[in-house]
Amino acid sequence: MEKERLDFDKLRFAVKHKNFSPVYIFYGNEEFLIEESIKTILENALDSGLRDFNFDVVYGNEIDLQGLLSLLYLLPVMSPKRVVVMRNAEKFFSKISRSRKAKDEEAFTNYLKKPNPDAIFIIVLNEPDFEKEIYKKVFDLGTVVDLKAPYDWQIPSWIAKRVKEKGKDITGDACKLLQAYVGNSLRDLENEITKLLIFIGDDKKVIDIEDVKQVVGLSRLFTVFDLQKAIGERNLQLAITIVERMLKWVNSLQ
Repeated sequence: MEKERLDFDKLRFAVKHKNFSPVYIFYGNEEFLIEESIKTILENALDSGLRDFNFDVVYGNEIDLQGLLSLLYLLPVMSPKRVVVMRNAEKFFSKISRSRKAKDEEAFTNYLKKPNPDAIFIIVLNEPDFEKEIYKKVFDLGTVVDLKAPYDWQIPSWIAKRVKEKGKDITGDACKLLQAYVGNSLRDLENEITKLLIFIGDDKKVIDIEDVKQVVGLSRLFTVFDLQKAIGERNLQLAITIVERMLKWVNSLQ
């Protein structure tokens, strides 16, 4: 039976209840979700005032096995946990797999089998090579968190959930229009959501289409190709908005 993988929401739920894994494998291509996941663990595992003493980021192309294990076995400073993040982990795996030293790969997997309970070790992988045995071992021994980018059709619900988490609501049409304006980049969408929340202020509770037009649409220049695409996708609301923007631009030249 294949081991269950977490997504961002399941990870966040677990760590908010102080249910930490000693080894995480963050697997996916969405850097925004990777950063948010690391941030969530740090906020729930470490006191902000002691974070500098209990948090390390290392890079697989720079660190060797001995240096990594030294960090993982360090005692936390006035904290129940310490956190070590390894980026570019593919480079590290390549090094220890071809190393002529005394069984570096075996020593690393032995740590994963019996990790330091005071440490949270986060391995960030973007493109694992499942043909290599070490990746199979790592995925089997750690808690895998799938952080792939959402599909196109999932973006509106992601926007709505993100706005809800910030104490507001957004209409379905506004979600679709925001996606049409900005695209599927979660980081860009997050930036525009922040602008929208500032724009509507404390009194208004729901972001609507007009808010999106005012905040996002004003900074967006459209072309005939954008109009053709909107018509081809039968996105009537966006097509109307593009025509309105084009007419305003033409009138401003007269």
